[in-house]
Amino acid sequence: MRSPLVLLTLTACAQFPGAPGATFTLSGPDPAAFTLPQGGSQTTQIVLAPEGGFRGRVNLFMVNGHGDPAPGFTVAPPSVWLSGEPVSQTLEVSALEYLAPGTYALKLRAQSGSIVRERDLSVTVVLTLIPKLQERTGSTYFVGVYLGQTLRAYQGVQFRIEAPLGFTLSFSPGPLTQECLPELHPLSQTPNVWNALLVCEARRAFQGPGQVGTIALMGAGEGMLSLTHALVVREGSYQEEPVHGGNLWLAP
Repeated sequence: MRSPLVLLTLTACAQFPGAPGATFTLSGPDPAAFTLPQGGSQTTQIVLAPEGGFRGRVNLFMVNGHGDPAPGFTVAPPSVWLSGEPVSQTLEVSALEYLAPGTYALKLRAQSGSIVRERDLSVTVVLTLIPKLQERTGSTYFVGVYLGQTLRAYQGVQFRIEAPLGFTLSFSPGPLTQECLPELHPLSQTPNVWNALLVCEARRAFQGPGQVGTIALMGAGEGMLSLTHALVVREGSYQEEPVHGGNLWLAP
């Protein structure tokens, strides 16, 4: 059984990091405004500096304008240890796929016990097509093409597929576009570029998030699969909107 003195010491260390009046400052982030694709990430730089003998762990997270944790955003690393010298830390800010496109006025919060420091951070999230490996059977890769959260319905989606040399492709609708008409046309052999298109009737308009298509790639070797020059077509107005593309490494 611990003595009362030991228990008192442990409690004091847990509640009061450093000497009385100890604190820390937060500088940055730099940059303080950037654009993220849905499901993507961006790095930014901060500096945490202890003052008055502060020593302890500082937790890092994003909050919204009401001071509540901002759902859909993550920060890595989630904490930094301070002891003696200022720490320059690279943070990776990530946006989950279900975040709707738009600009978010956020704050980066650094907190240790009752000590809280905040700095403004503006993040613009853009609509994104995300390739995900579903399975591999022999020399065939099946890649799902996922559309992030959307604010409206669409009747079509178009994008280019840049595949490793030597691979042949086929393209089919996904769960969101089951009754839409798919098209796939080769554009170039070197580099290996294809154009994919899905056209839907108005009554079959779709909204993200979800899978809009499946790419089957047949071939040997490895390389990067990239989705580029992507756009979606609004329901009714047929207005085109650009969409950020994504990448996927195909391993042998």
